[in-house]
Amino acid sequence: MILTISIDVRATPNSVVQSILTAKHYTVPVLRGYEYSQLAGIRGTPTTWFVDNNGKLAFENVGGSPHLVQEFGWRLDAMRNSKTSSPSSTAAR
Repeated sequence: MILTISIDVRATPNSVVQSILTAKHYTVPVLRGYEYSQLAGIRGTPTTWFVDNNGKLAFENVGGSPHLVQEFGWRLDAMRNSKTSSPSSTAAR
């Protein structure tokens, strides 16, 4: 599952966020509000978490990268191929 948090609530109306998602054919839930990022302990944007089937953080990435799609692809593959779905070699916490 993919979930995103939009922290620019005042600057971007819901209709704009929804039109971007629709145009890109994305069907991911979007939490709107800076409070969510504070509750989640986000230290920078963008922040990406991979959570295993047991609800444990398997990987955290803060910031962007020109290779995110490739890196995320192999991380997802590693999680799928792991017997426990929690690859300890990539655990951030």
